[in-house]
Amino acid sequence: MLNSQVLEVALTKKNKEVDNLQKSMESQKKEYDQKIKHLMSSIEKLKSESQRMENDSKDNIRVNIIKKLNSEIKDQEQVIMLIRKLHGKDKEVDEYLMAEFSKGICNNCYINLINRRITTYANLRRTQN
Repeated sequence: MLNSQVLEVALTKKNKEVDNLQKSMESQKKEYDQKIKHLMSSIEKLKSESQRMENDSKDNIRVNIIKKLNSEIKDQEQVIMLIRKLHGKDKEVDEYLMAEFSKGICNNCYINLINRRITTYANLRRTQN
């Protein structure tokens, strides 16, 4: 009988140890899950911040390209105006420029841009006269 009681006490102690270990494992698992959740949210925040910075950088590049293109357009308009002033015959200069641009020196978008400028210039002259 004594052996039986000793075994029961030992078994009870072992069951308590197992219960304590299970509780400890459950609390560690909860902590681990919380840490993973926190890390994942931090990673998502960093990804979104990185994406925002990348988009800002792209926007800045686009703005700089647009500014450069606008500057080039102004320079080209000034050259056209100088050619018109030097030649003195605006219509002949416009026809010559259109003929040269239509030969394929530049692409169609630029030809359309020149057409629009020449038309705008012609309209401006009409309103001034």
